[in-house]
Amino acid sequence: MKKIINIAFQSFYLSFSYSTQPKTAILIHGYHLKASGWENVIWGDEKNKNLGRLPHAVKIAAHENPSVVLFGSGASKDGEKFEGQVIYEYLLSRWNDLKMFEKAFEKVDLESVKEVITSSKLIMTEPLNTKQEIICAGKIFEKQDIERVFLISSPTHCPRCLRDACVEWKSKFTIFCSPCETSFAGNDPSQVAIVEPPHRGDDDGANGELYPFYKSVNGLLS
Repeated sequence: MKKIINIAFQSFYLSFSYSTQPKTAILIHGYHLKASGWENVIWGDEKNKNLGRLPHAVKIAAHENPSVVLFGSGASKDGEKFEGQVIYEYLLSRWNDLKMFEKAFEKVDLESVKEVITSSKLIMTEPLNTKQEIICAGKIFEKQDIERVFLISSPTHCPRCLRDACVEWKSKFTIFCSPCETSFAGNDPSQVAIVEPPHRGDDDGANGELYPFYKSVNGLLS
């Protein structure tokens, strides 16, 4: 009798957990099809077991059961296919190779995750850069009543993704920025420059008057 009650409680708990989970989306940022080291960035380094953007997104999807998985973007094309479509089809063509990243997927039912992704996938073809990806994705997520979003990109790109999402989305969604394990070819996160407005209380220039550079750097480099 106790066993029956325990099983019933576990079933109720799992059902309740799924029904109360915030509606979640995953945004996989695109990567120009002619960029150096494309496969390493998008797929990863199988020898060293470092996940690229796609395997990392699959790992997140396995844990978060997303309602929408959004692939970007339209910045480049292979023939008549836009970047987002090429990246999605590449994921499907390499699906069985995910097992090469043993530790990441040793307890994951990959076929179930594949069903989740294929049934919830959307592909953006209009955006031409990161900011446009964020703006376009935000409109899609609002229509889908999304509550929280996982941004998936490279460690060398995630800071900009998060900044643009905070600017464009404000407080519309709960944002999680989750970097994969491969960066732009020949680069690492230590080479990413971040310029914050002066803000420390013990800084004589905290009001920004002595450091005007931060006000114009985005315009200079965007």
